[in-house]
Amino acid sequence: LLSIPTPGSLNLHCGNLPEYAGKHAHQWAIRNGEERFGVTLHWMTSHIDGGEIAGIRYFPISPRDTGLSLYMKYIKEGIPLVAEALDRIVAGEEIAKTPQDQSKRKYFLDREAHDGSIPWGEDQTRVLNFFRAANYAPFKSPTYQPTTWFAGQAVVMTKAVPAEGESGVPGKLLAITEKGWVIGTG
Repeated sequence: LLSIPTPGSLNLHCGNLPEYAGKHAHQWAIRNGEERFGVTLHWMTSHIDGGEIAGIRYFPISPRDTGLSLYMKYIKEGIPLVAEALDRIVAGEEIAKTPQDQSKRKYFLDREAHDGSIPWGEDQTRVLNFFRAANYAPFKSPTYQPTTWFAGQAVVMTKAVPAEGESGVPGKLLAITEKGWVIGTG
């Protein structure tokens, strides 16, 4: 299929390539504590997200961004990349073909993106980022719901906030308050 269009095929990828290849890269950017993210228009090849770059735009990730809000930023920033490429195609102009630096490539696997097991052993910030990345309110996350186990039962958790002055074993239930459960992190 990729060989049918004579000029080639373009893909708008939610992520700055080559650092964020694969599915759900925006969620990984939040989970990894990134302060900026990108959208890449690239030439399609048989190597997933591996083709030459036609254009890239970067934008900030705010500490309040969620999986949904960052995805919406990707769409907003990506539309001008597609529009510019279409204008160039119509005008008969060349579209950029900048090789990716494969030494910087990181490919995020779809099956890992679907693992909702809360990483209690990570520090508090990374645990909070895990929750933010899964937040698509008012919609359901396309990947995971933060899940933990208590008394042999899976418990889906929808929100996390930092607790002050608490410490304890990662994943251990430290207290139950009127505001919710207090659970230890790494």
